[in-house]
Amino acid sequence: MNWEINNRAKLDAAVARRSPHAAKQPLTDAEIEARRTELQQLARSSLAWRAFTYFVGYFACQVFWTALAVYTLTRGVADPTACLLTAAAYSGAAVPVLSRAGGASSPTTTPPMLNCKNCSA
Repeated sequence: MNWEINNRAKLDAAVARRSPHAAKQPLTDAEIEARRTELQQLARSSLAWRAFTYFVGYFACQVFWTALAVYTLTRGVADPTACLLTAAAYSGAAVPVLSRAGGASSPTTTPPMLNCKNCSA
């Protein structure tokens, strides 16, 4: 939608890659405003979900939220600063400890693709 709004044309793969054989199909001002409104609504509705997946999706953040939950359950939230700093310290220490112990290793090989015509495997 951003491409359509910025270029004032309908998105077509040939037009987007600037093929000399493709012609732009212009959008009217009403269509551009409709796309802009739709894009703003999509951005508003997905902002909370994107923030949630950003903070929980990374390994260190998962460790942080787990440490925060454990600290809250065991010690309470009487001192929020201590709670946040302790959770940050635990999560910061967990990453090197797990990587040294071999618990946070990533796979070094990718599985072969099935029914791949151009694969060498």
